[in-house]
Amino acid sequence: MKNMKVIHGHIGCGRVARNHIDGFLCAGAEIRWICDLIERKAKNLARFCPNARITTDYREILNDPDVHSVSIAVDHEHHFQIACDALLADKHVLLEKPIALKIEEAEELVRIANKRKKILAVVSQHRFDPLVRNVKRIIDMGGSGDISSISCTLVATRNADYYTQSYWRGSLKGEGGSALINQGYHLIDLMVWMGGKVKEVSGAWATKKLRGVIETEETFCGILKYHNDALGTLNVTLTGQQMWNTRILVVGTEGNIEFDINMPNKIYSMNLKSNIKNIVSVPKVRHTVIHPPGIPYYSVSHRQQITEFVNCIVTGRSVSVNGNEAKKTLEVILALYESAKTQSFKYLPYRGDSYGKRGTSCEWGKPVINDKISKRLTKRNQTITDKDIEAVVNYLKNEPLSIQSGGVMEEFEQKFAEYIGCRHAVSTHNGTSALMAALFACGIGPGDEVIIPTYAFHGIAIAVLLSGAKVIFCDVDPHTLTIDPLDVERKITESTKAIIGLHVWGNPYNIDMLREICNRYGLILISDASHALGAEFGGKRVGSLEDISIFSLGFSKLINAGELGIAVTNNIDYYDRMLLYGHVNRVPKALYTKKYKKYPNSIGPKIRPHVLALVLALRQLQRYEQKKLLNIKTNRTICEHICDIPGFLPQATLPKSNRVYSRLILIADKDYWTEIKPYLLLKALKAEGLPIIPNEYDPLLDDSKLWEWPSYKNRVIRSLNPQAHSVNPWIVTLPSFLHLSENEIKAIRNAFEKISQNREKLRRLC
Repeated sequence: MKNMKVIHGHIGCGRVARNHIDGFLCAGAEIRWICDLIERKAKNLARFCPNARITTDYREILNDPDVHSVSIAVDHEHHFQIACDALLADKHVLLEKPIALKIEEAEELVRIANKRKKILAVVSQHRFDPLVRNVKRIIDMGGSGDISSISCTLVATRNADYYTQSYWRGSLKGEGGSALINQGYHLIDLMVWMGGKVKEVSGAWATKKLRGVIETEETFCGILKYHNDALGTLNVTLTGQQMWNTRILVVGTEGNIEFDINMPNKIYSMNLKSNIKNIVSVPKVRHTVIHPPGIPYYSVSHRQQITEFVNCIVTGRSVSVNGNEAKKTLEVILALYESAKTQSFKYLPYRGDSYGKRGTSCEWGKPVINDKISKRLTKRNQTITDKDIEAVVNYLKNEPLSIQSGGVMEEFEQKFAEYIGCRHAVSTHNGTSALMAALFACGIGPGDEVIIPTYAFHGIAIAVLLSGAKVIFCDVDPHTLTIDPLDVERKITESTKAIIGLHVWGNPYNIDMLREICNRYGLILISDASHALGAEFGGKRVGSLEDISIFSLGFSKLINAGELGIAVTNNIDYYDRMLLYGHVNRVPKALYTKKYKKYPNSIGPKIRPHVLALVLALRQLQRYEQKKLLNIKTNRTICEHICDIPGFLPQATLPKSNRVYSRLILIADKDYWTEIKPYLLLKALKAEGLPIIPNEYDPLLDDSKLWEWPSYKNRVIRSLNPQAHSVNPWIVTLPSFLHLSENEIKAIRNAFEKISQNREKLRRLC
């Protein structure tokens, strides 16, 4: 192996890429591949290694069996995914800092690297600066005594162009921060390396000069408390007039050292124990005749770290800065950010908040729900049987895979309409296309306005916008989470054509009030009843009381056909128009009225459903009533067990409603949980083994960035929806349940009860 030639691929051709290419060339590696999403940038970098192949897809590198290693220098957001893919492709990985943006991602990379027996190194080039290594040697030898403090300062300049020239810098999603996690990373890394284990941090951030340009910080100040009670202070700012200027002062009980990590490195002062002075010699300035490639202040130490990386591939030794080392630095950085965000001290080990994975339930014992019960609770509320699968296989063997009319399609439509209590039904390939057909049937188009709740699936708004109409977002009732009729009426204008209500999570909205408003203003009432199959309002099934209603029968719904939608109505003109919209070759023969028979075929996109989805849905529909009753009984029992626990309220139901449960929703009482962050409460519940689902309607529709899309921008009317915004952070979402034992229901109650009883301990964590 000693004569092995390391074949390498580089991913990401930004500012630091020259240093990586230079380092691998100096280490004697063959650079086989260069990758960037922008081909021009990859070609430009390839000038320094003419034999390298160019690609815009990093997976092409990973599929090359000759490649031993890759270096990754992309936006922070994609560090984890690309590194994960590379390790799983059995490549050694050198990853630019930070290792990831989440602790659990860093741990996953370490786990995969260990399992695959691959090297995972993370760039910390200043640990390889010769002067810095000498300083570390002095500290380890006790040259300054026990460390009392480490003070670090970085003054740099970053103007608006630095951020606007890159899509990810200055964004929370792409960079994860700015001054601290990018430029300040080097200082934190040395503070952790030299000072040892950190037990507590506090931080503060500010943005003045670049306000409006970046959504992250340009200045960060932090305090670190080490396990030996030494202190570290950090001051990083990007508002200076110098490109890069650092100063690090290490003060011990018997000496001090002041130096920098500029280029070249410099010692400003050094007072050591006399016995150390005799054996250690550190020059005041480390002059160098080697000039780094690319940006000067990056230093030449990429070469040293990359040479170590290549040598370790050849010899099988371990690298100095592996994934676990990088995780220590990331942990401190994330804790500092959380401290600045919450204006409180944060204690380490840190995992993104005071709760980690299952089994780390803060400071009051083991999780209530054990692993066995937790696995049962996380199972989907699905009931596809072996006989359903057999029916699909039989259909595949004996029936046509595509039908234009009749057959299983019309059989399903007829039986579904009968179940809802409507005269007509039109099936489509999913719920969104059913809504698009419904909007077309109602004649909604350019110039019209449609009111929809802000707490809803974004596909409702998309369907309206694709019709050409405008979307008006309205508020929801904070107890039922359904559309608020009073706010609907406030937002009606002369252009309003329809109202779309959502029976959210199986909970019917107030159809009586919405019907009365629609009648008074001459509006069309449309329902998205995707969550509420079989739910009733006033003794009648939802879908039969509105002008037109649509259902999704997708993966997470109570009937799961994979992808399937259906619209129901009692209006024969609406029925014909839905067929006309998207049932190719079913028109004109299937139309009831003569009004549209002059059209030789459908006039819109083909939205006909797949027959296998229809087979699955038809079989489930035939036994759905039994499933529905069990769904109601089980979830209602859980709500009854929880409703008397302080701090949690089940989603309220109107007196005339008989709901089903697409999700089991609880609302945390924010008055009970004062001074406690909602996300921390949710993490606490999850740590107890509860299968908490992230809020599926966060952000609310009136806060979504989707509407910045050019063709949508001027057709989305945002307005105040204070009730929705007040309640949304406090929504606790669980899956709906079918078959639970008494012990499992009791375990769910006990988990909520435990968190409620430990409110004060939770508050202290904030």
